[in-house]
Order: sequence, then C-alpha cells, then structure tokens
Amino acid sequence: MKEIVHALEAEGIALASLFLYPHYDHLRSDAKRIVEDTLKRSMELANETGARAVRLQVHGHADPAYANVNLSSVAELLAGLLQRDRSGLEVIIQNHSLYASALEVAAAVRLIGDARVGIGFSPDHLRLGGEDPDMALAAVQPAVKRLYAADLQSTNEGYRSVLPGTGEIPLEKIIDALGGKKYGGWITFKWEKLWHPELADHDVALPHFISYIRRLEGKMA
Repeated sequence: MKEIVHALEAEGIALASLFLYPHYDHLRSDAKRIVEDTLKRSMELANETGARAVRLQVHGHADPAYANVNLSSVAELLAGLLQRDRSGLEVIIQNHSLYASALEVAAAVRLIGDARVGIGFSPDHLRLGGEDPDMALAAVQPAVKRLYAADLQSTNEGYRSVLPGTGEIPLEKIIDALGGKKYGGWITFKWEKLWHPELADHDVALPHFISYIRRLEGKMA
C-alpha cells in the first residue's frame, strides 16, 4: 500500500476515490454485519491511502429478501459510520442499471442527509436502464460529486461504448446542468477496456478525453 501511495505522489496523481464492492450475499444471516465490516474497512483504507472518497454500488431491490443489503439498509450503516468518522472522507453512491436507478440513489442520499455523501452520476446507465433523463438529472443534480464521462451509440444489438462527444449521451448539457465551470466535483473518464477489449487503447482514448473536456470548458459560462 505504501508503495502505491509513494508512486502516486511521485507522479503528482490525486487518488480521487477507491471503488469498493460490499459483500451483497443477501442469503447469509450475517449479511448486514459483513456489509458494515466491508464499508468500515474500505473507509479505513481510503484514509490510509489518502483517497478523497470511497465509491460503491448498492442494490435498490424492494424485495424483502434483500432487506439487509439494499439501499436503505446500507444508507443506515453509512450514516452510523460517518457519525464516528471525522476524516472528511466522502462516500459516493453510483447509479447503475443493474443495481439502483438514479432516482433510488438520489433518495438514499437524501435519507442519509450528510454533506459528505453524494452521487456518482453515470448518465449512460440512464439509457441502459430506460430512465427518463430529465427527471433523473433533476433528482441527482443537488448531490453529484462525480460525473462519469461515458458515451453510448445505438446498435442493432443495443448500445456500444464510444468516445465522449461522439455518441448519444448529452454530456455538455449535463455538465451545464451541474453548474458548468462552477461544478466542483470530479469528472471521470469511463473507458472500460478491461471488459471491452475492442475499445481504443489509452494512447488514443485519453488524449481525446482531455481535448474534449478542454473544448467543453472553453464553451462554459
């Protein structure tokens, strides 16, 4: 861990967040305790590495079988952990078409009621989950701390990931709605080549992202 921290510091790289996968085996009788232990340890790791936040995805299931691991249950656990944490660490909950909608995440963040808890807004998952984009954006807007610059293009099979600004996701409109230049959160380039090896390599994708964001910045009020 120390080697990773030193390597980041040597390159001047800020560790924006740690992405954690809480244990969501809802069939276990001690599922809630395992989730709480995972959250607690992840927050400790973030503080030890100097990460600004921890980021997670949480099930939004209303099914009673998921009661110990769903959004409302995890929100309760987070509220208790944050009451005992004075580090300034932020917690980011992401919307995801397979886990929880933007509306569900926004409701959970409001329930927690702690300024350190915000939303990792992934607009591509609005399209993948069939959500109303305007309604979702209005719901998450007050609490977005991370924006995922992810773009999609329709295909006969569904959607494919494309470079930001070349697809159907209105990233410029979204950034404007979040405040334009006054938006104080992070913008993350979402380029999941690990799962989609057909995507362009980093030496093509990353310069495109940087150029795209700079163009948007130049147009922002």
